[in-house]
Amino acid sequence: MHAARALKEGAERNDLLERVASEPGIGLSRETIESMSDPGQYTGRAAQQVDEFLTEVVGPALSGAESAQDQDSELRV
Repeated sequence: MHAARALKEGAERNDLLERVASEPGIGLSRETIESMSDPGQYTGRAAQQVDEFLTEVVGPALSGAESAQDQDSELRV
């Protein structure tokens, strides 16, 4: 809350990670906290699932789009 307040009051940068790292009870370095703050580590299989969906569903639907235009069909995603 202090870091957010500082930003609202005109601080030039967000110093949240420094504040957390300086807390004795936390016991983690800034570098460790930064590595834990990488959102890419918490997306699970999302990227792979998107690739699979594009390959297995969207690709075939698009490749048949020309012939589907002549038919009464609908693609639901």
